[in-house]
Amino acid sequence: MLLLESHFRLIERRDLGGGILHLVLKDIAHNFAADAGKPWLEGLFRREDRLLSSGEVGSDFVVAVFQVRPLTLMTADGQKKRKGGLPHSEATLRCFSAP
Repeated sequence: MLLLESHFRLIERRDLGGGILHLVLKDIAHNFAADAGKPWLEGLFRREDRLLSSGEVGSDFVVAVFQVRPLTLMTADGQKKRKGGLPHSEATLRCFSAP
């Protein structure tokens, strides 16, 4: 995300979680498909949500909307010149990323 934010202006970010559950449930999630597994999954989801809220665990899955940042260049006479970027502010880049 830091690399993206250095080149694009962050408009909105939504953390989707995944800090621990994708690791904990890797290759075993199918064992919780039956109704008997539902309470276990809900408990794991609540636990991860608490860890994310407290900041103890970060979110591995993020949806973010960025806007292209124009370059500001200095000319030989010390003037700032805007170059690049997109001409309309409504033009955005949608990027799906993990930290």
